[in-house]
Amino acid sequence: MCTTSTSATTVGWCPMEHRERDREPVPALDRQPRVRPAAVDLGVRAHSVLASQVSAGNRAVCRMLAVQRQSVTMATGGVVGTSGNLREDVLQAMDRLHMLWSITDEAYRVRYPEVSRLAPGTRLPALSGTIMSALRQNEEPSIAAPVAARFLNATLSGPVGPTGGDATDMIALGRALRTYGYLAPADFTTELGSGPPAPFSGLTATRAALVNAKRDIVAGTFGRTPLHAEEAVGGRFDRLTDQTFDCGIYLVFVPHGVTTANNVHIYFSALGATGGGGQDSVTQHGLRTAADDTPWIVIGVPGADPGFVTISTADIHSCLARAGRPAQVDDIRLSAHSRGYKGLQETVRRRLIEVGKVSRVVAFDANYRTLVAALSHAGIPAARVTAYQVTPGGGGPLRMAGSRTINLSDIAGPLRAIAYVRLIQDVMVTRPTLAIPPGVRAQLFPVPPLRTLSTRTPTPSGKQNIRDFTRAHQSEINRILAGEARRPDGLMRFMEDNDLAGLGAIYDPGIYSHHFFVTEVAHEVTD
Repeated sequence: MCTTSTSATTVGWCPMEHRERDREPVPALDRQPRVRPAAVDLGVRAHSVLASQVSAGNRAVCRMLAVQRQSVTMATGGVVGTSGNLREDVLQAMDRLHMLWSITDEAYRVRYPEVSRLAPGTRLPALSGTIMSALRQNEEPSIAAPVAARFLNATLSGPVGPTGGDATDMIALGRALRTYGYLAPADFTTELGSGPPAPFSGLTATRAALVNAKRDIVAGTFGRTPLHAEEAVGGRFDRLTDQTFDCGIYLVFVPHGVTTANNVHIYFSALGATGGGGQDSVTQHGLRTAADDTPWIVIGVPGADPGFVTISTADIHSCLARAGRPAQVDDIRLSAHSRGYKGLQETVRRRLIEVGKVSRVVAFDANYRTLVAALSHAGIPAARVTAYQVTPGGGGPLRMAGSRTINLSDIAGPLRAIAYVRLIQDVMVTRPTLAIPPGVRAQLFPVPPLRTLSTRTPTPSGKQNIRDFTRAHQSEINRILAGEARRPDGLMRFMEDNDLAGLGAIYDPGIYSHHFFVTEVAHEVTD
């Protein structure tokens, strides 16, 4: 995970001015004093180097010069620092430095527009001292509580850094770094797992893990593992990481199309909702891409088996605050897939949210009588409810007079064939070293981008009718389905043997139809 390269020498730690629009609201008494760092002269001249050599020796000079070579390798492959400095990379780095409180508000407001005004594709021959200072500041093993909440899903009572930190906070920070793969379990146990921790200055592995995490955040290599090529940058890294927030067990995604209103789509997943990969259904089903050019904020709710997971208005407000949004909800859309319906069902049945603000409910192959009863009990009109029917286990048509059922059971097979092809073509980008047999490649056909296939009549502009698409590729689909279970060239077997979907298990073909179809139609919740 920690793949970026930098060289730096760290200096004294001081909390930075925070980024107003991205901070998590903190009670006034809990806000720590923020000290602006002293100005740093980045113009190392020959006479100052010579003077340093005389007074402090060559080692000190090497350390001083190492500071000047500070750089970060971005997810795009470009470098920001003493070389490279493509305008677009620099802007992304500055945004993330601001989120991390590694650059002051004043410096960001001045320097960001200066870089932004340059023509696209411009390379800066040198960065301003302000930006270089921010890159160095980011190398400090320190973190403010709102920043830890934003990026590491960790709740701290105050800042942690070389000058100290609460023991409980240090353990919480270490646990979060372990969860995100930056701190080895053995190192966590050694430094934080047996009794009160040593002063933070003595937690060598934890400090290094924190620096590596902050470095990766700036580089854009931090975050969930994308399954779909459309959500990847540099092949392996999450393109949407800056818009994605973990909030305890929930996920929050703020789309580019967001407005001042908080329109919230709550998705009740069959599996997880955080962490990326196949066990995270928000990632699996491309929910973020589905919403990105809409005004709909996505909140993912995990599933449970047995049981269910609900969400309350207070939870929603907390998650919106985590994403820097006001604690208000203007409109709500609810959707659920598979066993996730139980979470939706219990949320509305118990009126844990403002059911009067629910403008749409979508059931993805989870069309059960108990869900109908809960929706009716909550007073949600049937005209606002849509169900997708794909497999017999999904409950058939929704038995709620006045609702709408979209029956895709006749193309359940083609839907999973499309999923196999999409996953294999995605992995060509996200896992380019994976060997794909010629027999597998021979069965692939072009699939359109996410958000393109539509069940609606008439077909909206820019979309393709999903049935027309399956008919146009019927011969390829028939071939795939006829041999899907054969090795080595069956697409289902290839997907399973290489865990392309990240599910970590093998299922019957019908389950794949039930599971993967959501990827193709999830955008219809918010379109």
